Amino acid sequence: AQEGNALFGQWTWSGEGLKPKEADKNEGHKVMRFNVLQASVRAYQRNLNTHSTYREFRLARAKLRDASKPLDSMVLSEFLDKYAETGGQYVSVLKKYFDKNKKDLSKESVEKIESNTLRILDSNVQEDLQIIDLAPLITNYLEDETLQKYEDIKNMLNNINIPYSEDHKLVRGLDYYNDLTFEFVADGVVIGGGGRYDKLSQILNIGQSQGVGVAFGVDRIINQLQLDTHKEKIFLISQYEEEMYDISDELDKNHIPYEVPIRFSKENTQYKEAIKNNATLVINCSEKTIKIISSNKVVPFDINKLKELI
Repeated sequence: AQEGNALFGQWTWSGEGLKPKEADKNEGHKVMRFNVLQASVRAYQRNLNTHSTYREFRLARAKLRDASKPLDSMVLSEFLDKYAETGGQYVSVLKKYFDKNKKDLSKESVEKIESNTLRILDSNVQEDLQIIDLAPLITNYLEDETLQKYEDIKNMLNNINIPYSEDHKLVRGLDYYNDLTFEFVADGVVIGGGGRYDKLSQILNIGQSQGVGVAFGVDRIINQLQLDTHKEKIFLISQYEEEMYDISDELDKNHIPYEVPIRFSKENTQYKEAIKNNATLVINCSEKTIKIISSNKVVPFDINKLKELI
């Protein structure tokens, strides 16, 4: 990308361009190069608006416009699954499975068997759901190393008490993801998502760099926000960071907002920070107490007592 302003790694067979380092000798494509970044953006914009591969993307965009709805980047990105090359044994197995059961699939899904197989897993059409539910699982086609990485991530989330659910048929819109994809869900609404893309730098011919990316739909987050009606300002302090987890989890579950120190230091320093930030209630997570600043009174921490105070 730095050498040829090739932000999107568009392929060309004209003979001109950058040869990907990882490309096979028999592959004739190159990555288009541009004199300026703006030219790369315009070329990809033209690609989205004209190439047959992105027909479903344009149809989805047109439907949003026809319905006088704002263009939702989270929705539209799901139709960019041809952004980078895909493949693998799992896609081949899925294609054979859906082709075998196409008589029971919706017309829309049948049309995707050859061109967009993975996208069928994302269908909400009633007649597709049973077929999708019985479809082969990707976990049966992953290498041991990938499965171990997945287990390591789940163990890490368990250790820090972050709840999650597994969806072996989760489909993200960009095919350069590898190992892991994920979504953030609030009250049943997907507000963001992303994944690992360790080979993207090779596709763009800028070396070998690992990476994780995530994007959020700001409009969706705003729609999920609830106005804070609590009159009290809560600040958490503790001797050790891990001692905050239990109480902060309990506050999160009860939708009670709070603040934490910018950095962990002595409890006295954290308390001064709380006062500086106009906290009215200070919860000491190590001692499991609530200090009411106005009266200088300290009471044992209890979620029901806290609800009374706020």
